Amino acid sequence: MYKKHISLALVAIFSLFMVGELDAQRTSRKRSSDRTERSRRSTDDTERISLKDKLAYDIYLGNIGLGRGFSITAKGGVGYKPIDRITTGLGTKIYYLYENLDGPNNFTQFSYGFYPYARVALSDQIYLKGEYVWLNIDGGFGDNVQDWIPMVGAGYASGFGPWKFGIELLLIASDSDRDRYYGGDLFEYMFSALYNF
Repeated sequence: MYKKHISLALVAIFSLFMVGELDAQRTSRKRSSDRTERSRRSTDDTERISLKDKLAYDIYLGNIGLGRGFSITAKGGVGYKPIDRITTGLGTKIYYLYENLDGPNNFTQFSYGFYPYARVALSDQIYLKGEYVWLNIDGGFGDNVQDWIPMVGAGYASGFGPWKFGIELLLIASDSDRDRYYGGDLFEYMFSALYNF
């Protein structure tokens, strides 16, 4: 009789073990199916990227000059990323110059404008950029001039999360504009803060 109880106990343990195994296999299949469904859903989600995720924002401050006066340039832009590494957009730009001249007069200039731009990220930090800037240039003595100025160059930006900080160097491509509006400077340099670069 003792052997009969041991046999029944072994059958019961074996049955419980088998039920546990069958349940584990059923649960594993269900988890696998859930994973496949989640993967399919996440693939659908990546295909539907919202407009907000495709927008990039730029803030620049540069061309700071100290000497016989003070000068500074500020720019801001909003861009759209049709694909991950390319951004096209529009920006605004202001330029202020105060120069202490010899004699009783001082020279003050305030210019403003806008620019379409294109930026191509070569890596997570380095990019190429082109701007075509329209400026309303204050001549300083009541005369204003409007002109289109082409600029091309590169930048470096680094950081964590959506914000990256760096520097940008743009060549003023037109010799005449360089001499007339930028004091003969070859480059425009800017410190940058880029969101969703």
